[in-house]
Amino acid sequence: TPTEPAETEPAETPTEPAEKEPAETPTEPAETEPAETPTEPAETEPAVTPTEPAATQPAETPATPVQPIPGINVPAVDAVYPVTATDDTDDQIRMPLTQGQENIVKRAMQMVNIRWTPRKDIYGWNKNYTYKAGVTYTGLPYGQAVNAAYVPWKASLSEFIDAVNNPDSLMYTSYSSYNKRAPYYSVDCSAFASWALQLPRRQSTSGMPNFGNLISSSSYAGIQVGDYLNVHNPSGSQHVVLITDVTYDADGAITGIEISQATPTPSYYGVCRSTWFRGSSGLASFRNAYFGGGYKLYRSKTRESVQYEHTCVVPLEGDECALCGAGMLLKPGVDVSQWQGAIDWQTLAPHISFAILRVGYRGSDGKLYVDKQFAANVAGCDANDIPYGVYFYSGAKTEVEAAAEAEFVLTSLNGHYPSLPVFLDVEDTKTILSLNASSLLPVVRSFCDYMGNFFPVGVYASESVWNSKMTDPAYNDWCRWVAKWNTTVDTSSGGNVTLSANGGANVWQYGTNYMPGIGKNASGEQISVDMDYWFGKVGGMEHRYRSEIKSATCTRAGTLTYTCVECGQRLEKELLALGHHFEDDVCIRCGKQKTPFDQFTDFFPNKWYSEAVCYVIQHGLCNGLKSTQFAPFVELNRAMMVTVLWRHAGSPETTPEALFTDVPTDRYYSQAITWAAHNGITNGVSATGFSPNRDITREQVAALFYRYAMYLGADTSTRADLSTFPDAGAVHGYAQDAMSWAVAAGIIKGSKTENGPILKPTAECTRAEMCVMLYRFICNVAPEA
Repeated sequence: TPTEPAETEPAETPTEPAEKEPAETPTEPAETEPAETPTEPAETEPAVTPTEPAATQPAETPATPVQPIPGINVPAVDAVYPVTATDDTDDQIRMPLTQGQENIVKRAMQMVNIRWTPRKDIYGWNKNYTYKAGVTYTGLPYGQAVNAAYVPWKASLSEFIDAVNNPDSLMYTSYSSYNKRAPYYSVDCSAFASWALQLPRRQSTSGMPNFGNLISSSSYAGIQVGDYLNVHNPSGSQHVVLITDVTYDADGAITGIEISQATPTPSYYGVCRSTWFRGSSGLASFRNAYFGGGYKLYRSKTRESVQYEHTCVVPLEGDECALCGAGMLLKPGVDVSQWQGAIDWQTLAPHISFAILRVGYRGSDGKLYVDKQFAANVAGCDANDIPYGVYFYSGAKTEVEAAAEAEFVLTSLNGHYPSLPVFLDVEDTKTILSLNASSLLPVVRSFCDYMGNFFPVGVYASESVWNSKMTDPAYNDWCRWVAKWNTTVDTSSGGNVTLSANGGANVWQYGTNYMPGIGKNASGEQISVDMDYWFGKVGGMEHRYRSEIKSATCTRAGTLTYTCVECGQRLEKELLALGHHFEDDVCIRCGKQKTPFDQFTDFFPNKWYSEAVCYVIQHGLCNGLKSTQFAPFVELNRAMMVTVLWRHAGSPETTPEALFTDVPTDRYYSQAITWAAHNGITNGVSATGFSPNRDITREQVAALFYRYAMYLGADTSTRADLSTFPDAGAVHGYAQDAMSWAVAAGIIKGSKTENGPILKPTAECTRAEMCVMLYRFICNVAPEA
């Protein structure tokens, strides 16, 4: 039995619950965590080698921010300051928009969100970069076309996609002039803004002011969604950008401004895009870059007359269309098998709306096999909330064999319940496709009828098979998954794609692509993946979802929201922040210079805990819970706390001993706990137990610091009067001296509330709080240790 009290509090419930958030901003950083709720459990913290996210753009990205091109003058800050969430706690309240404002934004988003994949390499603006064949880009390419075709003024979005898909088109055989080489089908800043504002024709920057009322030349205070910033100086600055989103705090003060524009800046691959300026630093940069650069803020005189028309090439949230369905998912899906290898679903998730997983196949030996990656792929979709269906590669030639395949699939699912259909893959020409149309239907029906008792079902085949062997009306009972590559949505055929079969496609496999999260094969070659779009309602499915996507950035999480167009059911998931991708210590996504802390997507500068966390990371006292997450708001456990003190002591070599029954000798904390127990720093929670994974309270942390200070030989005689804190009575007897000393030493300062600072002694201590306390301990008590 320990001769000294353990640092665990007694079982009685504290008389006052601990506050989780200060009521006002403290003038000195408190060790209290903000109100964000941790979403990650407090697990062990072994050091992990960070893994950089996969680059989402070609390798020829300039390693450093590119200066503005003379005559265009995109503010320099715009090349290095998109969406860096310097103050991610600012409120993000949006004001109601008029119909005209909504339509301006939608017209802009059609240009920003269009996706295209070149068939051949194309030079970007002034040959500063290359659009690579086979790589999918988002946003219209930049180019001042002059004698060519402005998109969407002289060429519609559909015509642009048609030209991209035709390797013999002017997209690849002719280029715009204007003294710079650029794609023939492209857009520039004025064409972009003129189209979004639905001006009578494409205006130049010199003509843009004629279509707006001047709002301000010095302040963004009156800015509104749908406004535009314009500068025209024939000898220098010429540019226009559109305001597509504004957020406010509860008092109506602006907290963020999103601009959308077309610009040739090579660091962005010369495509039109949206850029956020958030928080005080971001807004200051916005003001300096634009108003400080001679821009003036205008509001369109005809804002409320702007009209929006849906196009199947870029379906937006809420669109209603008989061809592509109500609110077709904004992002494509993938269908995968073991041939894609191990997939990083967390990295892939922000780029897709759904997945279809191969569950198994019939081998050439006639036996049925589970796909080697199926279990991992299901787990990846479940963990990242990706809607998925499954398919079985059939080799059936009889109804009995097809029913056996269905039973095999049902057994292989083993409790998993895909939200999308189970598909029978009809493409093996040696077996199922060797049947004629009359023999094929009973085989397909055998599988679908068996499986249809449990799941929505569908059939996959190429367009030619659908049109030749699967024309019977019976196929209308099942979801149609049609493979037709290298084509576009055909609005003239009456179907969803160029199909003459009954009813068109529910799912369209339109080609292949290289996607983030899908790596390389053993030969080092990038692995491609089949790409799909989902159209309209799928037979037998209870819900039909449309999506709203707010993309993640390097440092800020995004959101993916699904809404059922039938019943309004709403599902929302978080898209994890992408993390910086550094080349030569510069992030190729946002231009940020690399620091030791940029591996963590949940660490932000200028927070109350930032200085302390930076210090403990730099000195190797604390690691992240994951390679990309420091988890400042996760509760600290007892093993973590003792390990941090052991590291501060220099990680003295200690042979782990079985002093406690719940502390193995082969864990990251084993040496630390043995060391702490032998030196009187910890006594455990009982004679035989330590409870390494139990959350630790603030008064327990104070007790450990107190004993560690004595171990170091520091002066622990000073005391503070705890009665000045309204919750002093909640401090347990064993922790009175430790808490009084910690307050006197400036290690604990309390959390400010409307009624004064409180100690929160029995509240769990977060990792951020511990870092702040440790930093103060090092500065005030043991500066030489």
